Amino acid sequence: MESSNNLSRVSKIAKIVTAFFPFSDFFYILQQEEYSSARFLKWLPRFFFRRNFQVRDTLKYTKRVKSSFAFVIVIWLESFFLAAQYFSLRPVPALILAVIWLITIPLFVFAGNWVLSPYYNHRKKVVMRRAAAAVRAQKDLKIVAVAGSFGKTTTKNFIYQFTRFNFATQMVSGNINTPLGIAMWVNAYLKPGTQLLIVEMDAYQRGEIAASASIAPADVAIITNIGDQHLERFGSKAALALALREIFAGAKPGAKLLCTEETAAALGAGGSAGKAWEGSREMVTITDDALAIIPAAMKKNFSTSNQINLAFAVKAAQLLRVPKSFILDACAKIELPGRRQKEGEWHGYIAIDDTYNISLTTARAGLEAAAALAKRLGKKLVVVTAGIPELGPDEKDGNKLLGEAIAARADYAAILGSIFARAIAKGVCSAATGTAITAGNGVNKRYSIFKNLTAFLAKAPAQFPPEEWVVLAQPELTDLYY
Repeated sequence: MESSNNLSRVSKIAKIVTAFFPFSDFFYILQQEEYSSARFLKWLPRFFFRRNFQVRDTLKYTKRVKSSFAFVIVIWLESFFLAAQYFSLRPVPALILAVIWLITIPLFVFAGNWVLSPYYNHRKKVVMRRAAAAVRAQKDLKIVAVAGSFGKTTTKNFIYQFTRFNFATQMVSGNINTPLGIAMWVNAYLKPGTQLLIVEMDAYQRGEIAASASIAPADVAIITNIGDQHLERFGSKAALALALREIFAGAKPGAKLLCTEETAAALGAGGSAGKAWEGSREMVTITDDALAIIPAAMKKNFSTSNQINLAFAVKAAQLLRVPKSFILDACAKIELPGRRQKEGEWHGYIAIDDTYNISLTTARAGLEAAAALAKRLGKKLVVVTAGIPELGPDEKDGNKLLGEAIAARADYAAILGSIFARAIAKGVCSAATGTAITAGNGVNKRYSIFKNLTAFLAKAPAQFPPEEWVVLAQPELTDLYY
C-alpha cells in the first residue's frame, strides 16, 4: 500500500514538472514521427500549449533521446542566461523572460532536433553500410522482401511458416521495417549460414524503401497493394506507388517481382517506365487462381484480405521451390501474427483483435471477419475504434465511410474520443441500415463516444455483457490523435 502511494506521489510530481518543463512531451512527438522536423512542425499548432498529453504511451528514453534531451536543456538554459545578462534584466523582467522561455520549450526541442539530425543521419548510414556488408558476405543467402500499404507483416509471417522447414530461415521480427531498424536487426541477429531471410519494408517518404533494399536486395520482391495508408505523407497514390516501386528497382538482377495485376498497372509495369526498373527481373502477377492448390476448407478460415496475403505467400514459396506437401501442411497449421484480424480473447471478450491494421480496406476486412464470428456464435457485434489516420486529399471522408461500414456490419460502435470521432459517428448515423439497436444500458442508438479505451473497458461489462457480445478491436491510435 505504501509503495502504491509512493508511486502515486511520484506520478503527480512528474506531471507537475512536465506541466512547467514539457521537454518529454515534445520529444514524444518527435519519436512518434521518426524524428522528422517537418512532421514535428505539423503537430506543433495542435500541441504547442498542451502539456501532459502522454496517456496511451510514453517517451522511450533511447540513446538518441537521452543525448538530444541533454543538448536541448543545455541550449535552453544557456540561451536564457545569456539573454538575461545581455539585457541586464531586473527581477520582474527576468521573470517575464523565464515565462517566455518556458512557453517556447517546443521550439527549442525543434531546434535541437534540427541541429543534431545531420549527425544522426550520418550514424544511420554507418550502421546501414555495416549491415549491407554483412548481407553481401553471405553469398548463398536468398532474400524475400515485402512492401505495400498493408498486409506486409502477415504476408511475411505466412512465408516464414511455409519455408522454415526447407531452409535455414530467419525473419526480421515484429514490426521492424525501416532502413535503420532492418540494419540494426541484421547487425545484431543475422546468423552465419542462414539460407533465407524474410524482410518487411515500409516508407514514410521517398527513398526509404530504396535504402532498405540497398541493405537487403530481394530475390523475391513483393508489393502487396497500393492502398490508403500514409497518404497524408505522400499526397497521392501515384506518389505512394513510386515509393513502393523502390523495392522492385532495388531487387537483385533476375529477381521475381510479385504483385497483383491492379498494382502492376499502377506501377506502370510492362511499359517503357516499367522496363527501366524491371531490367532482367521478371514480373509475376498474382491472380484469383493463385490459391488453387489450397483446399476450400482451409481458405474459408481467412478473411478476404488475408486470402490475398496467403496467395502472395504461396507464390513466393513456389518460386523458392518449396514442395506442395510442405505448403499444405503449413497452411493447415498456419498462425496469424498478433493484432491482425486474429480471433481470441480480448479483455474478457471473444474478439477479433485487429488493433494493428490502420486502413479502410483492412477495417472492412476485419468487419467481415468479426461479423462472421458473431453470427457463428449467435451474439451481437460491437466495434471499438478510434478511426483511420493519415488519409490523403482524396480520402478525407475515410472515417465517415468507416462509420458507414461499421453500421452495415455491426450492431454497435464504441467510438474512442479521437479527432476522428465525429466523422465516424456521422457515418454511423447516415448509413441506411435499418432501425437502431438497444445496447445493454437501454440506450437506443447505434454508437457511443468514450473518452478513451480505458473509459470503454470500465463501462463495457454492463453495457455490452460478454455473454451477449463479440468485439472487433481496431487501433486505439497514439496520443497525437486525441
